[in-house]
Amino acid sequence: MNIKKLLVIDDQPYNVASAHMTLTGYDYKVVDSIATAYNLLKSGERFDVVLTDLWLPRGEFTGAMRGGDTATTPIPAGLVFAIRAMNDGMKVVICTDSDHHQDRLCSVMDLIGDGTSEKKGIHFVEARCCPVEGTWENGEIVLSKDWYNKPGPHPKDWLQVMKYAGLMPYEK
Repeated sequence: MNIKKLLVIDDQPYNVASAHMTLTGYDYKVVDSIATAYNLLKSGERFDVVLTDLWLPRGEFTGAMRGGDTATTPIPAGLVFAIRAMNDGMKVVICTDSDHHQDRLCSVMDLIGDGTSEKKGIHFVEARCCPVEGTWENGEIVLSKDWYNKPGPHPKDWLQVMKYAGLMPYEK
């Protein structure tokens, strides 16, 4: 598979940092807000793969909303970005920190599945399946052999996310 240009959409600083760490040498962009991702996808810029978090804070993108939500209220914008990118012919992986045992949307998204079936559309991966072998400490990713014994967050390994979904970029 000849995947060369990647887009990562994630608001968590540890996942942004892991994109810069795990995607070094590849042509990629990282955006960390709904507004930036919206404008980039609307611009028509093309990517071979869009890697997006599911839940993103709405920020100031939508203005005041019903229900008393705030700029930090998470909404499943990654699902909309995935549909838009797929409609534009791009491959998509939604990778979430949420657990399908605790998040209703993630539990139904299990239907989308991982890389076990041949498909052209959206792939779904839980981050716990593809962690960077390290933890986020004092504003940086600290790699360690005993990372799994340490409390999270454990950043997403974006190359492993693509591999788990059955997508791999070209060899560097």
